[in-house]
Amino acid sequence: MRIGAVTAIAVATVGLAVPVRSQAPQVFRSVTDAVVVDVSVNRGGVPVSKLGVGDFQLLDNGVPQAVELSSSGPIPLDVCLLLDTGTLGTRNPLRFWHDVSTINSLLRSGDRLSLTTFASTSRDEFRLSSVPVNIPPHPTSTGLTVPVDALVQAMLRPGVPGRRHVIIEVAGGWGLDVSLPVRVRGVASRCDALVYVVVDGRANPSLVEAAKLTGGSVLNDRDLVAGVKRILQSLAGGYVLTYSATNVERSGWHEITVKVVSPGGAKYSVRARRGYVRE
Repeated sequence: MRIGAVTAIAVATVGLAVPVRSQAPQVFRSVTDAVVVDVSVNRGGVPVSKLGVGDFQLLDNGVPQAVELSSSGPIPLDVCLLLDTGTLGTRNPLRFWHDVSTINSLLRSGDRLSLTTFASTSRDEFRLSSVPVNIPPHPTSTGLTVPVDALVQAMLRPGVPGRRHVIIEVAGGWGLDVSLPVRVRGVASRCDALVYVVVDGRANPSLVEAAKLTGGSVLNDRDLVAGVKRILQSLAGGYVLTYSATNVERSGWHEITVKVVSPGGAKYSVRARRGYVRE
């Protein structure tokens, strides 16, 4: 089983529609102790390809590790789209749902898409399906939104080895959330997804922290399609690094730092999750 970086096992937490007692903590168990790190490299906003294993430097809790390059190039995406229908959907529902169809068309052959909408509760409009997906009629859910709880439930779903698990949440405001920040942090540190948040205005701090911990980001963009295009562009290429953590304490939080070593001094933007928790 794989650990962290964008692959780990999430611990359970509480969501608005999920009783606390029904979500017993899940503890990671490893047989091979292999740590898998999903890395995106950009330079000037353009994905960088054709890097070799010798171009990467990886630190686990500050200790250099011997890494292997498992794969490079385009990685099939599993995109989980979370849409706030309680706030955003009531502004212009027809345009809102048209944007979902456009995002569906932006994905590549071999990618998969799922859609979860949330207002006072979350609802799976459709599970992960190969694109293009037959988009259902737009929902009519309204009410005070629960953006953090919707994200927590999405992060608890494990990804599939060999595919890049991406969660894109489009939130209209802070909303009402019952997930405590410490629980959100615990799930984000163990989840196997890159979390991106597209928000018009100031984002909920818990959403911001989840994005940073998983190696994603927060985009302030009123145009949903434009925001998703930027995300997909940053994910156009990628590298999967693996290593067995050595000379570090086994249990607890492991902070991961990934750099691209460039003899010519070129500056690269490297995106990978910040670390993982090993029990």
